[in-house]
Amino acid sequence: MKLVVLGLAALLAAAAPSKPSAIGVTSGDVTDRRRNDNTFAGLEVELKLTGEAAGEARGARATVEKAVDDTGRNLVKEGARPPEFEKPTGQGSPGLKLDLRNPARRAKSVREISGQVEVFLPDRDPAAVASADRFLSGMDRPIASPALKASRTEVTVVSRKTYDAEKKKDEERKKKEAESAGVAGAVVNAFSGLFEGLFGDIGENDVLVRVNDPGKKVFGVEVFDAAGKPIDNAGSMKVGDFWILKFTEKVPADASLRIYLMTAKAVVTAPFSLKDVALP
Repeated sequence: MKLVVLGLAALLAAAAPSKPSAIGVTSGDVTDRRRNDNTFAGLEVELKLTGEAAGEARGARATVEKAVDDTGRNLVKEGARPPEFEKPTGQGSPGLKLDLRNPARRAKSVREISGQVEVFLPDRDPAAVASADRFLSGMDRPIASPALKASRTEVTVVSRKTYDAEKKKDEERKKKEAESAGVAGAVVNAFSGLFEGLFGDIGENDVLVRVNDPGKKVFGVEVFDAAGKPIDNAGSMKVGDFWILKFTEKVPADASLRIYLMTAKAVVTAPFSLKDVALP
């Protein structure tokens, strides 16, 4: 009887479907630009995230470690800079693209592409999100948050008054530097306008956030209304130590700010390996 039970358990275990991986990768569109003049030449392979965690991803990036075509040619670009994290567009998961070297002229497929993906999943770690309620009432003071303190990150929402004052000081400093170097007046003016050139025109409704982030932990910054719904912005950009969130309407006084932090628990790393990816 014991042998029968054990045998039945083994059969059931073998028949049960295996649990899907939290993160998987499949290939998508392939753009092949085989040119001899190296102008816009290269191979671009789209990667698609799959698995139960794909829909949770707020960002992802892929690093290729090996890529060879069916002639054996190495397609990895040596000395390439690490890729930036890509964010989702719409409701899907982040779209990733690998930038590779030209395949051989006679190649018909990429025999192997392997590497790893890093996926940012802040819902998996409470310490990955720092919040500041009614943040507009605390501008020009560093946000107090255990998550920010743990990551050794300082975040300050800068008021328009402080922005204008710092802009003026920056212009004066650059003007003095230019004058001491004997730079002509026209170039002095160019130096004095550098601050404005970096930031452009900061609108009255825009939110300017200074981030002191030596560990490169900050993934992004978002504004939410009192009900916890994201407030749509007209775009955002990062310049130096500043995050600029642009809004077409005034942000409500009871809005909250959320800072997303790439903690060890919130960044999941998974290997991937693709075989015989057809070339167009």
